Amino acid sequence: MSGVRGAGVAIVAVSRGGAEQARRLRAALPEARLLLPRRFAAGDACPYDCGVGAAVAAAFAESRALVLVMATGIAVRLVAPLLREKQTDPAVVVVDDVGRFAISLVGGHLGGANALAEQVAAAIGAIPVITTASEQAGLPALDLLARERGWRLAPDSDLTRVSAALVNGDPVSVVQDCGSRDWPGSTSPANLRFVGSLTDMPSYAAIIISCRERVALPVGVPYALFRPPALVLGAGSSLGAPPEELIALAESALGEAERAPASVACVATIERRRSEPALLALARHFGVALRCFTPAELAAAPGDWQRSDVVRRAVGTAGVAEPAALLAAAGGQLLLGKRKSAHTTVAIAHLPEDT
Repeated sequence: MSGVRGAGVAIVAVSRGGAEQARRLRAALPEARLLLPRRFAAGDACPYDCGVGAAVAAAFAESRALVLVMATGIAVRLVAPLLREKQTDPAVVVVDDVGRFAISLVGGHLGGANALAEQVAAAIGAIPVITTASEQAGLPALDLLARERGWRLAPDSDLTRVSAALVNGDPVSVVQDCGSRDWPGSTSPANLRFVGSLTDMPSYAAIIISCRERVALPVGVPYALFRPPALVLGAGSSLGAPPEELIALAESALGEAERAPASVACVATIERRRSEPALLALARHFGVALRCFTPAELAAAPGDWQRSDVVRRAVGTAGVAEPAALLAAAGGQLLLGKRKSAHTTVAIAHLPEDT
C-alpha cells in the first residue's frame, strides 16, 4: 500500500516531549485521534486519566493502526498482551520522543505498518525502520500481494513456512491456472519457479493459485493455496424467492463446474432485483458485492446466451443470469450456462485470464 489515511489511526503519547511529537504527527494525519495524558491534552486531543496501558488497550481494540510515541520497550510491553491474529490485529508503529525513528513493530504487511512507518518518517523527517524479511531481501510479500489482488488463502495453508522458504532461497514451485501471471514482476526471485504441475520440479515449498475446487496438493512440503477472484455468479429470482433456494442452486452450480466458492468475485443480476432478499443473501453468503444491470444493458450483452421470450415479457430482457454474468465478467466467457430451480436461476462466467 502506498500510504495510510488518518481515519482509524490512533496516536498515543505518554510524556511531554512525546506529546509535542504526537502533535507534529497529527498534522500529517489530520483525521487521526490524538490520545494524550490529561495534563498535556490541550486543544482537540483526547485526554486519558486511566494510565497509558489502558489507553493503548482501548485504542488497540478500536483502531486499525496505532502510532505509539514512546520507547520501544514500553510499546512492546503494552502491546504484547493484546496481540491475537496477524490477519486482524491493527498495525503498530513506534516513534521515539525526539522523532529520530519510525519503527514498524506489528502488522508490517497485512496491517500496513510498513507503509505507515514510511509515511510517518517522511512527515517528521525520521528514519523508517522496516525489519520484515521480504522487504530486506527485496522479495514479494505473499500476504500483502494476496490482499492487494483479492486472493483468499485456503484453510490448511502454511504461509509462514512458504514465505520462509522464499526468503531463505529454497526452491519454491508455483502452479497457477487462472488470474494474472505478472505478480512477481521484474523482481521475481530466482528460486521462484513457475511449473506446469507440482510433480515437474522438486521444491521446499509450493504456491498454488487456482479457482478449481479439487487441486492436487503437494505431499511432504508446505504449501499456500490462493483462491483468486476469478468467477462471476449471474443470478435471477422471482419475487420472494427463498434465499436458501438460490444459495443451494449457486453451490450446486459451482460444484458442477468444479470451481471453488472462494473464487467468486461478485454476484450479478438485473437492476429491478437490487433489493431482493434472495440476491442480497447470495452476495452475503459469498462475501462479495452485488452488481446490477438495466434490462437494456442485459439485452445488449455480447456472447451466445440463452434467450427467452417468457423472460423478456416478464422483466424486459430475454435473460438475466447469463447476460449479467457476462457483463460483470467484462470480456470473460461463460463457464456454466443457466441452471434453474423452482424460483431462481444461476450462471457462471470466468473473468479474463489477465485480470
